[in-house]
Amino acid sequence: MCPASDSPEPDARLLSAAEAVQTGRFGDAVALYEQLLTDAPQDPTLLRAHAAVSVLVRAENIDRSTDPIGRSDAAPQHVAKALDAADVLVLFDQPADAVDRLSALVESLPKDDVAPVRQRILELLTLVEPQDPAVERARRRLANATFQ
Repeated sequence: MCPASDSPEPDARLLSAAEAVQTGRFGDAVALYEQLLTDAPQDPTLLRAHAAVSVLVRAENIDRSTDPIGRSDAAPQHVAKALDAADVLVLFDQPADAVDRLSALVESLPKDDVAPVRQRILELLTLVEPQDPAVERARRRLANATFQ
């Protein structure tokens, strides 16, 4: 049974995760979503919630002394800067742009450097509407990077 949508009574962990988000305890919420995902690993609502709150956790550690997107633009092959820029784009409610940024990067990275970017793309894809063209571009770019 899916804890997020099929249960007549919401799973207490889901309610606790929502409360943790509301009170700014994002790390606690992520941990609860991870527990819930062990019971329902493909639940789209849980995957989306986990991805969105994970961005909030990472955003707490992004250097705000300068624009993270500008830093990434100035160093286009720097993976950590690109990951920060993608998270900032999600915070600006532009998850498709975040996916596009990272999937374009994947095409130019050495094969050994692709894994963390690929993982982030897959996470952020849960925040993008499936019919958005960024989804197809990301899939194509990931496939090219994987099989070249």
